[in-house]
Amino acid sequence: FAGYGEPLLRAERLCEAVREIRELRHGVALRANTNGLVDASVAGMLADAGVRAITVALNASNPEEYERVMAPVGGKGFADVLEFIQAAVAAGIEVEGTCVRTPGVDAAATRRLAMALGCVDFREREYFP
Repeated sequence: FAGYGEPLLRAERLCEAVREIRELRHGVALRANTNGLVDASVAGMLADAGVRAITVALNASNPEEYERVMAPVGGKGFADVLEFIQAAVAAGIEVEGTCVRTPGVDAAATRRLAMALGCVDFREREYFP
């Protein structure tokens, strides 16, 4: 589940869709791509619905870089994405962290943070100005 917009803003509907898909297509692999700027309890909802893997755009290793790169709105920020990743890992979801190679962002430090939080993989994405 990815595309235009943040899929976890409609987490309840996404979980309904996951359940329906899993009923019709047993064993199909489902992944959600997110910025992780949602309540950590969403991770448990995803796991309960059958999502076994997510990709989280971590994009920075510290609050200052994160705020500059992500410019989050809605009261969520760096601490929330860290909490979401940890909650997803605790719920048994395989988490892949990602980081865009944005100028001024230490991608290596972001990788180390992602792995310390329990991510099973980390991928750097290209930056296109």
